[in-house]
Amino acid sequence: MSLTAHSTHQTSTSTYMPFGTTLFCLESGCVGFEEPETILQLMAQMSFKSLGANQGLQAFDYGGVLKCLKSKAILRKIGKQSEVINPNRSRITLLLKAIGVIETQEQEKTLIAIVEKELEIFLRRRKNAFDPNKNFSGRKANMAYIEWYMKVSANKGGYYDCYKNARSRGREELQNKEKIVKDQRILTQHWIKTVEDIERKSQNEGASIPNSFKYAGTTYRRMVEPLDIAEYYNLGKTNYLKEGRSEHYKVLELWLKSDQIFENKHHVGMTEDSCFWAHVEEANISCGVLKDGETGPRDKERTLEKLVEFENYLMSSIEKYSVSTEVFSEGSTFMKWWQDYITIRGNSYESKLTSFMKNKKESSGSMVLMEYKSCGTYTF
Repeated sequence: MSLTAHSTHQTSTSTYMPFGTTLFCLESGCVGFEEPETILQLMAQMSFKSLGANQGLQAFDYGGVLKCLKSKAILRKIGKQSEVINPNRSRITLLLKAIGVIETQEQEKTLIAIVEKELEIFLRRRKNAFDPNKNFSGRKANMAYIEWYMKVSANKGGYYDCYKNARSRGREELQNKEKIVKDQRILTQHWIKTVEDIERKSQNEGASIPNSFKYAGTTYRRMVEPLDIAEYYNLGKTNYLKEGRSEHYKVLELWLKSDQIFENKHHVGMTEDSCFWAHVEEANISCGVLKDGETGPRDKERTLEKLVEFENYLMSSIEKYSVSTEVFSEGSTFMKWWQDYITIRGNSYESKLTSFMKNKKESSGSMVLMEYKSCGTYTF
């Protein structure tokens, strides 16, 4: 077995970066290190000692060492160190002597100082590292409040529109929104960090994405992203999907798509496409373009094509039972779009969506598709 070693001045720019615990084996015993830069320093020193500094990059042959160690126990204890400067330095000195890389007093001072510095940096990073598991349970209270807001908004025109129009609905609604905004920001910062951390581990260490984070991330995305969309369009902006959507939402959506079992499950009471309201808002904007009376024939044709695409998207979602009943609440952003759209199209216009909207009925919290009874009851 061989291990490539790099010279001391090359370690910081080395393309190889170890991770995990590296076990150094010599005839005198074995010892483990975790700090990547320390490991590279020791690899270089061991290479120099065994092969000579003038030979440059070489391979250190562990074959003979391992044969020797077969008959020996792993080194568990080193002799006492007479002078202890601090706990880290004491530990480093003992370990370096154990693997036999210290030959002169000058070399001892230099190498110990380098390793001690790298160890301190490593321990500080570990202490300050973001732990998604540790922070995960602390965000449940924030999610619970948003879930409560969704429930109390159900009979007030729906979750999306209550949040979007809170300023015009009185003091109580505005106070509820202010509290929601705080939870929304806390959750967003948490998930941005969580996504970055898990993606980094996945790329660097090949770690798989835990199912618990896929599922929790999906719930968060479906509950919180509509609030971002409402705020985005309240500011008069357009084209959320291409220009306004946060990268962490895109990654969370990819996590879901990588899990076919969970992706195919339907969840009661929640619109599954977290960007649904962005599609509705863009459809509203398209209707506004057609209503202004200044649209040329080509632009009108392209705008109508976009609206037909939205119709198809919407009907597909309905047939998959993946939109919430709040979408059809009286006075909702969607229903306002529908009224404008059917006015533009005229009463003679027919499509799957117009048939559904004309014949829909509400019964015991279920939406029944009158012309699609073979599909069963449309339940949320």
